[in-house]
Amino acid sequence: MRSQLHDIIDDEIGNLKNTLEGRTASRPILFLGDEAANSVYVVNVDVGEDELMRDIPIAQGNHDLRYADIGSPVALRRTAQRWTVVGFSKVMPGTRTEVLVTVPNFDFGLPTYTIGVITDRTFIIRALTYGELATLGTFYGETPYGALGRFEAGVLVEVFV
Repeated sequence: MRSQLHDIIDDEIGNLKNTLEGRTASRPILFLGDEAANSVYVVNVDVGEDELMRDIPIAQGNHDLRYADIGSPVALRRTAQRWTVVGFSKVMPGTRTEVLVTVPNFDFGLPTYTIGVITDRTFIIRALTYGELATLGTFYGETPYGALGRFEAGVLVEVFV
């Protein structure tokens, strides 16, 4: 049984993490930040947690990220308790493939391996199509156009408005 001390230690170790990888859950938009008319591009990012990270600023001088599409892999860095998107990621987070393998029995000669069904468990975020708006989970017209959906293994899991 885990103690509260173990939970506190795990939380503190998680707080020391300085980099994350995720996928953009929206297109970058220009955000007016303060009264001095300073503006910055922000984007919503999905890092695999229950909630999206909303309005994460894009690092200054990174012009390619301004045109990132929904679902693009991005790298985030924490500076002074604030996350910033610093560039495109080299890994596509959320890509998971499950392969079932039967472990051989070595009793009678050469082992034979049996590979089962390959299952794709990848999650993606993308804009819902008109057909999906009409048929997936809600009545037509309740979900606004431009809504995003999180799909896991091709099945709609969540709708973001």
